[in-house]
Amino acid sequence: MDWIKRAGIRVTGFRFILAMSFAAVIILSMTFVGFALNQKFIQTSRENLSENSLEIMEQVERNLDNYLKGMIDLSNLLVIDINKFKELNIPELDRDIETLMRTRTDILSVSMFTTRGRLLYEGTNLKLKDTAKVEDETWFQSAVSGNGDIHISPPHVQNLYKNRHPWVITLSRKVSYRINQTT
Repeated sequence: MDWIKRAGIRVTGFRFILAMSFAAVIILSMTFVGFALNQKFIQTSRENLSENSLEIMEQVERNLDNYLKGMIDLSNLLVIDINKFKELNIPELDRDIETLMRTRTDILSVSMFTTRGRLLYEGTNLKLKDTAKVEDETWFQSAVSGNGDIHISPPHVQNLYKNRHPWVITLSRKVSYRINQTT
């Protein structure tokens, strides 16, 4: 307060009280406006975050739907390819699967098994483990018990191949084929 007296300002003067009142109103007004703007900013940020999260979830859903549709279409094309000949045509199937594997790096393997789990066809260079029991896999059991319906497994570690244990989602289905005039 000494500096006020040295400056020649009278604390009890009308001008001083008016100036201090004016400063207090300005400071309170600025504080109120700042608080209100902060609250509006927080509310808007929450709304934007919520909207963005919904948009991202919708986009992910569309992408997954498109991906699954593409995988189902590929499966349908392979079934048509298998069924267009009177017997299982391995060279034709090899050519088509080789083309598929060159264009789709997300596909690990295209394999065909008998209903007892014996490997009939492997469209990649992967080798099954000697101890692999395909018939114990839930995706295999679902396919064998189905009528050609497509079964999609939840993500799991694929332990069937030598030196490879990737996380996969298995798309499986039962397909009828002919070898030596038998189905």
